[in-house]
This record gives sequence, C-alpha cells and structure tokens, in this order.
Amino acid sequence: TWSEQEDRMALYGACALIQWPAQRAQVNDWHDPALTLLGASEQDVASPSAGRARQAQLTKQGLEACEDIPRAHQLHGEALLAQLQANELQGEQADGPLEAWYGRALQRFEQAEWAHQVYARALEHWGNSEEAAIAWSDAWALDARDARNVMGMARNRMLEGLDQAALSVAEDALCLAPGLVDAWRSRAELASSLQDQDTAAFAAKVVLCVDPDDATGHRIMASAAEREGELEAALAHLDRAQVGDRGAVVASRLGDFAGALQRAVSTMQENPGNPYNHHRASLAFRRLGNAKDAVGVLEYGISRCGPEDVLLRIYGKLLCEFLPPPVRAQKIDAFIESWGEYGQVLTNFGNVLSRNGDKQGALYTFEAAASLDAEAINPKWQTAQSHMRWEERSKARAVLSTFIDKAQAPHCVALWTELAAEDDLDA
Repeated sequence: TWSEQEDRMALYGACALIQWPAQRAQVNDWHDPALTLLGASEQDVASPSAGRARQAQLTKQGLEACEDIPRAHQLHGEALLAQLQANELQGEQADGPLEAWYGRALQRFEQAEWAHQVYARALEHWGNSEEAAIAWSDAWALDARDARNVMGMARNRMLEGLDQAALSVAEDALCLAPGLVDAWRSRAELASSLQDQDTAAFAAKVVLCVDPDDATGHRIMASAAEREGELEAALAHLDRAQVGDRGAVVASRLGDFAGALQRAVSTMQENPGNPYNHHRASLAFRRLGNAKDAVGVLEYGISRCGPEDVLLRIYGKLLCEFLPPPVRAQKIDAFIESWGEYGQVLTNFGNVLSRNGDKQGALYTFEAAASLDAEAINPKWQTAQSHMRWEERSKARAVLSTFIDKAQAPHCVALWTELAAEDDLDA
C-alpha cells in the first residue's frame, strides 16, 4: 500500500485517487485544502498577468502547506528566480532566499534535477559561470536526456565566450528535443556571433514560427534584412523586438527623421544611464533642425551620465555651430560651474571648443582647468596646442616656456625644440 505522502503526490493535480486494495478498486474522493492551495499557486504562475511578487507569495504558501511534494518546491524556486532575474529579489547574495531554497530542496529531494536547473540559472544571473557549469553538470548527471540540461550547458559555454563549443552543444540539445525553442534561439544567437548568417536566419525563423513575438528572433531577422538592404523589413523586425536604438538608426537611413526621433527619445527614457542614448536623441533633434532640444538633451545626458566623451564632443560642436557667442559663453560658464572641480573634464571640454573654432571659450576653459592645479601640465599643453592650431606660434612658445623644464613627455620637448629653432615667430 502507498504511504500518505505517495497518496498526496499522486493526488496532486486531480480530484480523486483510485486505489486497488485487496484486488478491489475503490475511489477515494479526497479534497485536500493544501493541494487546492498548491494548485491555485500553479495556476497563478502560469498566468502571464500575475505579478512576480504575488507568484512568489502564493508559491511560498503552497510550499509551506505541501513540504512533501517536489512540485511545491520547484514552483517556489522558479518564482524566486523570476524575481531575481527582474532584479526584484532582495538579499540575492550567498545568504539570500534562492541559496536557502536550494539547500532546503536538495535536503528533501536528493535527486531533484529541477533544483540544480533553477540554481544554475541563478548562478548565471550572479555572473558565476564556473559554479553554474557545475550545477548544470549535476542536473545532466541526473538526466542526460533532458534537453534543458544540455541547453543549460550550451548557454554556460556561451557566457564563457566559447561560442563554437556552445553551438555544438546547442545542436545536441536539438537532437534530443527538436521543438525546444530555447535551443533554436541559442542556435540563432551563436550562429550570428560566429558570422554564420544563413544558419542564424534559419534558426530565427523557426523561433518566430513558434513564438511570433520573440525578441531575439526579430533582432536577428532585422540584421539579415538590413544586410540585404531591406530597410523597411529590418525596421519592422526591430520595432517588434523593441530595439529602439538600432531602430532610430534604420529609420534615419529611410529618411524618417520623425520616427527616428521618437525611437531615440523612447530608448533614452527607458535607459537614461546610457550616454549613447542621449547622443542618438540629440542627433535626431538636429536632423529635424531643432538645435535647442539637441543641446538640451545633451545637457540632460551630461547631468545623468557625467561628462562622457561621446556627449562632450557633440555638445561642444553644437554650441559652436548653433549658438551665438553671448549664449555660448553662458553655457560654458554653466558647465564650468557644474564641473569646476574636475580639471581633466574642463581640459577635455576646452579641447572640444578649440577644435570647433571657439578660441575665446577654449582659452577661458583651459584657464579654469589650470587654476585648479598650478603644477598640472595638460591644460597648459592643450593651450599651446590650440595656439598652434590657430597659427599663433609665438604664443604657443610662450605657454610652453612656463612648463617645459618640468615636462618630460617627448611630444612637449619636440614642439619646444621646433619652435625654439625658428627665427621668425608670429607675433
């Protein structure tokens, strides 16, 4: 006869259990409230509209009610993993909820393949690919025919940069389960990274046949279409994949500058910490002739991301191209006020102004940088370089003379030697 635990495990998912005691069949109509709770949590996990926090809470309740049923542990682990991957799980380090769940699951069920699978994916999220490889190997040792384990090992090799080996393992997974979408998706990604574009496009088409909304499939198909010059098709795939940054570029190539602006601004709002997103939005405004917003977006980007070179270069260029000298001077003053404690930042900005023809603004900014540290050579060197750019060789020599005895850099010495040898210096 079965134990009570075996009865409960067999009963889970049904509303009755058939037993044959003493050669006679009978139906025990069991309505276990704990199993009902576990069933409710599983239905909630399957619902795409259910929130991750709610799923974690319900599966925790199901686990507390059904400690003896493996599926209860598995559901809760998967709910915690979903929270972790969405960066919603607190305490995700060594003493976090998933670590505790993993140890508890293996203590109850030594042959729990699913425990190793969930934990391996958590380790991947933490960036610990070496321990993830061990967890996937443990899962594979329990069931070498489970394509999910083989696919996990393929993904692990991909994370370690072993794309060719990962592709080979992914193809092994497809031999075990030709319908496994994850394997086709990884095959598409890996083939694309290995420049096997035909294989990548074929695998992406398979993925999209199963899941028409798959972002990876659309992204790879967009690359294939763009490579063939089919920009409209590429843009449609990029929009389906919600790849706004590349979508902005393709829209611009199609001459749809308004569409490029909308995609660039949307991407910037979604990820304001990426300086390139502000750069793209500024270019989109500029293509539409909106210099004011092109400059404003860059100022916002610098305030969010800091004075990154990709932002400073275009910011200085736009100031020099579009703003009259009085307004430009106000902008330069505001920049120095914001970043006046960072000599290298001011020097870099002065160099941008110099290259774009604002002599007065460049010298003013170099002077502000030099005032922070009387021993700093770089702002003085950039000042000398700017005078050379403007064909003011005598002024360049005068600036060099203030620090050449301390400068050991070959380029400083070479310029000083060149200028000192000239008899006819510009006034």
